[in-house]
Amino acid sequence: MKNSFIVLFFALSSILAPNASAGSFWFPLDGHYPYSNYNNIQAVPDLDQRKLHIRSRMNETGKYSNGCLNGLTGGSCGSSSTFSNSSVWGYKKDGGGNWQLDGVPYVGSVAYLYYDNHRGYDFAVPSGTGVHAVEDGTFCGYDSTLGQICIQHSIESNTYRTYYSHMKNIPTWLKNASIGTFISQWTKIGTVSNVGTGGVHLHFVTYKYDPYHPNYSIRKTPIGSGWIVVDPLWFKKWSRRNRFRAISLELVLKFFNHHMFIYMW
Repeated sequence: MKNSFIVLFFALSSILAPNASAGSFWFPLDGHYPYSNYNNIQAVPDLDQRKLHIRSRMNETGKYSNGCLNGLTGGSCGSSSTFSNSSVWGYKKDGGGNWQLDGVPYVGSVAYLYYDNHRGYDFAVPSGTGVHAVEDGTFCGYDSTLGQICIQHSIESNTYRTYYSHMKNIPTWLKNASIGTFISQWTKIGTVSNVGTGGVHLHFVTYKYDPYHPNYSIRKTPIGSGWIVVDPLWFKKWSRRNRFRAISLELVLKFFNHHMFIYMW
């Protein structure tokens, strides 16, 4: 009976798992799915790494404008003339109007995007929410100051790296892992917290190795030359199919985790 459960588990996982490529990664959080109303994304990736320019997942562009996040909430933004704290300044879309985010559940006004050179998604979810590897990969680093884990993925002849920051409860085996240690998809790698940051959230970044990308300004990232920031999340044209597969797979995982525990012990 135990062997039958194991075979059926892997068969269903293979069938239901969303296709893996940047643009179709699973969300890294327990119980959070693309296009649900519970993801609470506070900031999105700026896909243009030039200073004082921003480009969204829908390739809409914008430039610096007087839309400071702190100012909108009654706080102080400092000197707008020096841009010394440009990360807190919002960006209006070129030509005006709201930014189009293709269903991403963005918190706040879509008249502004945050932030300049922000490289990932900020998920404002409760402290303690489980964080999981979005795809099979290998360990590529641990930063205790940021509560950060790096996983490298080889998918369809492309190399990606995903970074999960501000976590606590990172397993000891993972903190001490050697570079290249295999990490399977769905592995729990920590929980959401405020390690290395002021507020509780998960900062989730996806890089792609693309040394021949024609725009050098896009390739200037902190992890080295040749890497570009890419959007890891699904687009609407895939969302209905992949969301069904994702939710179905989580139900399968919960069922088999329970029943495999009973039969194995």
